[in-house]
Amino acid sequence: MELTYEKDFVEKKLLAYIGNKRRLIPLILKAITEIKERGHEKINPKGWFVDYFAGTGVVSRLSKSLGFKTIANDWEHYAYIFNKGFLENCQSDLTRFSKLGGIDKALKKLNSLTKPRQSNRYFAKYYCPKNDAKANPQKERLFYTKGNGILIDNMRAEIDKMFSLKENSRIDKKRNEREKNLLLALLLYESSKRSNTSGVFKAFHNGFGGKNKDALSRILGQIELSCPELSKQKQPCKVYNLDALKLAEKINHQKAEIVYLDPPYNQHQYGSNYHLLNTIALNDKPSVNQKFMFGEKKKNKSAIRKDWVKTKSDFCYKKKASHYFEKLLEKINAKYILLSYSTEGIIPFDEILAMVSKKGKLAIVTSSYIRYRGGRQANHTEKKNIEFVIIVDTSLKNQTKDLENIKGVLNHHKLHVSLDNFFPIDKAAQLDEEFQILAHEKSKKIAVRLKKHDFTFDLSDKLTLKEDFMNSLKNFSYSKQNDILLKMKEVYHLNNSEKVNSILNIIKSDDFPVDKKYFLSELFRLFNKTKSDPVINENLKNKMLALFHSYLNSFALPKNLSLKFERLKSYT
Repeated sequence: MELTYEKDFVEKKLLAYIGNKRRLIPLILKAITEIKERGHEKINPKGWFVDYFAGTGVVSRLSKSLGFKTIANDWEHYAYIFNKGFLENCQSDLTRFSKLGGIDKALKKLNSLTKPRQSNRYFAKYYCPKNDAKANPQKERLFYTKGNGILIDNMRAEIDKMFSLKENSRIDKKRNEREKNLLLALLLYESSKRSNTSGVFKAFHNGFGGKNKDALSRILGQIELSCPELSKQKQPCKVYNLDALKLAEKINHQKAEIVYLDPPYNQHQYGSNYHLLNTIALNDKPSVNQKFMFGEKKKNKSAIRKDWVKTKSDFCYKKKASHYFEKLLEKINAKYILLSYSTEGIIPFDEILAMVSKKGKLAIVTSSYIRYRGGRQANHTEKKNIEFVIIVDTSLKNQTKDLENIKGVLNHHKLHVSLDNFFPIDKAAQLDEEFQILAHEKSKKIAVRLKKHDFTFDLSDKLTLKEDFMNSLKNFSYSKQNDILLKMKEVYHLNNSEKVNSILNIIKSDDFPVDKKYFLSELFRLFNKTKSDPVINENLKNKMLALFHSYLNSFALPKNLSLKFERLKSYT
């Protein structure tokens, strides 16, 4: 039976966030379905679902939408307020807001606060330019436009005012808090959406939209709060603002149906990455020096709160993450544990498997996605990553074959994803007696030979392997599968310069009757990515430009690709 959920409530109005699990909803639904259909111990569909690292709250929203009673936890204050706003209110609560004249009237009032008020001035003073048209990123912070800075200041002050009036003192205290948190959550969402950043607040773009003027409509658009879609489910939700270990100690007396774990996978600390959202949530206006240039040196250009270290997570340190994760697992009391994890996680895969296997029998569901790109792209950067959810059935003991099965499934998936990053080349490679990849100069086929079985695929299919080949790999041991993956990377995983040469040869050669539109599009992507890359020399860049211009009018291109090519006329 396919699980359904309230799509607008779960997927809309989420903070722009590293590690946002919105794209993994189908994977998490698949894991919950596996539990319901094949789990050893039946779950109560209205029992407790606990989300220890809730972040933007998408998984907690999903669990509420599915009918579970939900506990959501996050150590960062902005996430705590954001999740309280969306999880502790239901759709029927929107009819209340009685003392404010209804939610529509409250939102209209807040959206009208566009004129600067000296008493509220903070964001507009420290985090915005004096004049958007003359903004100077070398002397001013450009996190928001001046108009949006004024709105943040005025809205935040007005929300406090709305819920401090004497006539509101008779309103039920909990309802009063829920209404305030919902308005704050909407302000946090808009403040996240309209920031002049790539998603985190450790830096702002050099000018609005940066060098390429990306997402200008988002950045320059005016902050405007709108009525949200909330869940129709009235099952209770509790939101906590605790360290994960302390939460486990607090609630482990009651057995949860499902616990979802999504610990930080890398060194990025959320307190520093999202410091401005904490300032909005807390409204404590920490001291900021408006000036950040001292001679030729910059000091605290992003004006990060000094107290962000209070929520510094041990899960972001390679030497500590394993220890704290193991301690957390020991304290968890649940029928099932879902662990969302990444192949780039700070805790090695084998190590995390060994830890969770102590809690029960393991199973796995997998998925791939385009990973977060923060900063300059390495020459060999892979475009895709693999995420997976490990299912732990705590009522059963794990066996060695379960671990091997999980590793095999993951390798099987890795091969699919890795080949999407590989590229055809005009050379042959003898890897070993059992395994060969042959690429022929005068052939449109790439041949793979594995234990005397030949499998082929077209270049234009982006080297997607056929299932018979994938099934053959299952017969190999885990170590042999790893060996094959590494060897295939040696042959196919090219740097950008090698990719460009390969595409140029393919497109110009009549020996490769492939889909030229696909390869032109791929070449255009590489050109935009590597315009300033010293690895791609001027000769190669000129060859690309000449090829683009020769094909502009040669055959009918899709509209979006044609428009991209037309822009190349501006290049010299």
